[in-house]
Order: sequence, then C-alpha cells, then structure tokens
Amino acid sequence: MSVEVRKIRLGVKEYDYTLERKTVKNINLRVKPSEIIYVSANKRVPVDVIEGFIKSKEEFILEAFKRFEKNGENAENNREISYNTGDEINYFGKNLSLKVVQSPKESVKASSEYIYIFVKDVNDRERKERLLKKWELTFAKEVFTKMVDFCYPDFKEMGVAYPSISIRKMTSRWGSCKPKGGKITLNLELIHKPKECLRYVVVHEMAHFIHPNHSSDFWRVVGNIMPDYKKRRDVLNGR
Repeated sequence: MSVEVRKIRLGVKEYDYTLERKTVKNINLRVKPSEIIYVSANKRVPVDVIEGFIKSKEEFILEAFKRFEKNGENAENNREISYNTGDEINYFGKNLSLKVVQSPKESVKASSEYIYIFVKDVNDRERKERLLKKWELTFAKEVFTKMVDFCYPDFKEMGVAYPSISIRKMTSRWGSCKPKGGKITLNLELIHKPKECLRYVVVHEMAHFIHPNHSSDFWRVVGNIMPDYKKRRDVLNGR
C-alpha cells in the first residue's frame, strides 16, 4: 500500500487529492470538508485513468465543496451567542464562561475560567461582540506567535527564515503560505480548536517554505517534525 498527494484542476482551481493504492477492484472517491479529496485505487490502474475518473465527478465534487462551506457558515450562525453572562465560548479546547460587567471603561479580560466583558451598556449586544472580537484578534496574535516561536527551531535548522505572520478569518482553509514572501497566514478560527491543531497548521504552513506543494517530500518533512500529524489533522477537521 502506498499513499501520495497529487494535484488536479477542477473548474478554475487546482486541488490536492490523496491517492492511496489498495487491493480494491474499483476506483473509490470520497470528498470531505476543507476541500479534501481522497481516492483509493488498485496499483495497476494508471494515474491518467484515475484522474479521468475524478474529472468525470467534477460537478459532484465542486457542489459538495459548496455544500460543506454553506453548512459550515450555517453552523457558525447557529453558534451565535447573545454575549450575556453565562454564555460559554470555547478557546483552544476549553470552555470559558462569559461575565458581562457594567463599567465606564470598556475592555475584555480573561482568567482561567472566565471571559470578562466590561462595557458601558450591558444590553448593547453589538458593542459587546465588537469588544470581544477585538480582544480575540489580540489574543490570537499572542498565542499564534508563541506557537510559531515554538515550532521555528526545527525549520531554522533547515535554513528557513523566520516568517511574518498574518491572521484573518478564512472560510475554506486553516492556513496559507507565501514561500517567496516569507509569510504565513493563519485562520482566526483556530482559537476555537485545540492547540494540538494549531501546532499542526503552523508546521504544515512552514513546511511549505521547503516544499511549496503537497508532494511526498513535503509530507515527509511534516512527519519528521510531527509524527502524529494525521491524528491532529483529523481532530482539526472533525474526524
């Protein structure tokens, strides 16, 4: 059995797909959230035949990706909170309770158990949300930078320069890398995932400075640094 990651163009975009060679009779295709395409086929089946099969399922795959993204947006909307005392928000795998406090000086502070929103009008939901979102970005910058600092020594040994870090909310990926620009971008939503997932994304994106693709060499770099990366990836993607 062997596994490799290849690329295929569907519509106007190029996607990675994982090809696993197994003792199966048919070509099997699975599509998952985060634009994951998994194919299993017998080792005797040529790659061009496999990719022809994937192409024949192009409409199904692209529609599935749209559906996954829409369901993700709906789930996000369904998670919408009122920003009142007693609401719970998960940060890095731990639920923190919200406490809203009336105060002439507005700010957000966190402890090991609570998130405190100090606000002039405790009934102003939009103001409470803006205060919390601003704090989340500052919080993410601090934690994400520490994670990059933690992961960087492994890449420094391979001649990688310390990257610039950008944080923003993304709908279809957890991170991205610009090897020529020396920059990685991390999804703000990672603050709502366990830290083991954040570390996987950082290692994944920094490995692209060495191999700007998803070749077997790329995954070898990731695996050497993080032998359990598949487990972390599965947790990240809800599997």
